[in-house]
Amino acid sequence: MLEIRGSYSKNEDSETLKVLAQFDGGVLHVWHQSDPFYHLLSCYDFSIAVSQTGRTGSVKLKNGGWIETDDMANLKLIEEKLGSFNRMKTTKWLKSREALLVLALLSAFFAIWFLVHKGS
Repeated sequence: MLEIRGSYSKNEDSETLKVLAQFDGGVLHVWHQSDPFYHLLSCYDFSIAVSQTGRTGSVKLKNGGWIETDDMANLKLIEEKLGSFNRMKTTKWLKSREALLVLALLSAFFAIWFLVHKGS
């Protein structure tokens, strides 16, 4: 499990909270670090951005919040793990029945469209 410490903001007007974020390979768990220690949220969908200077970075959450951190070593490790996790999700989807059904229906649609236009 990879961890980063940083400050969490829900939006531009909200106060920042000191947090500990843990990435377990698929889910990012965010914990309020100060007293009392408690779970803030878990997020499956997030992205990582690095500042132009490369000294700080942020984790942008789907809910609109973000975590800013200067722990660049662990942030880069999370980014690498997230990339491999996203590739696995894509590969798994491409092998699914739903993907095969969509491809079959699209092929049938284009075959019918081609035959109709060729006959005109």
